[in-house]
Amino acid sequence: MKNICLIISFMLIIFVVSEFACAAEIGSWEGYGGAGFSTYSLEEVNNYLQGEKVDAGVFFFIGYRKWISPEFALGSEIESMEVAWQDSSYETGTTGYLATFNYELMPDIYIFGAVGLYYLELHGFNFAGEGPNFGYKLGVEKNLKITESLDLQGKVMYRNNKIKTEGLEFDFSGLGINLALTYKF
Repeated sequence: MKNICLIISFMLIIFVVSEFACAAEIGSWEGYGGAGFSTYSLEEVNNYLQGEKVDAGVFFFIGYRKWISPEFALGSEIESMEVAWQDSSYETGTTGYLATFNYELMPDIYIFGAVGLYYLELHGFNFAGEGPNFGYKLGVEKNLKITESLDLQGKVMYRNNKIKTEGLEFDFSGLGINLALTYKF
C-alpha cells in the first residue's frame, strides 16, 4: 500500500511539473511508467528459508525526464519490486528512488542509467531491514513512436541492488526487461 501511495504521489508531481513544461519546447519533458520482469540473486534468503526458491519477479516503475540537449536527458524514477515465499508467509520488497540519465546513440536507441537509494520492506521475517542502500542500473532503451507525443519504450538492463539485514543479504541484482509508455510534454 505504501508503494502505491508513493507511485500516485509521484504521478501527481509529474502532472504538476507538466504544467510548467507547457512553456518549454514540446517534447523536452517526458513522463513514463510501466512494468518489467527481472532475475534476482536471492540465494542467501532462499537458503535461510529452506523451501521454495525465488529467483525472479515483476517490478513496476514511474518516472520523468527532461531533455537538456537533443541527445542527453536527466530525470528521476521510483521503482518497486516485491517477492513472496511459501504461500506469502514471507514477503519482501524494495523501493528505489533514482536519478536517471539517457544518452541517444542513434535515432530512438538510448543508453540509460540510474543511481539512487533502495529501501527494504520485510513481512514475516524476525528482523528488520536496514537501509537505505545505494543501487544502480544500466542498460539499453528502444522507443517506438505511437503518436507525436506517445511512445512505447522497451529496455534491457542490469540492476545492482543489495540490501543487508541482520546477517542476511537481500540481493535484488540481476538482468531485467521492461515495457513502458512515454508521454512527451
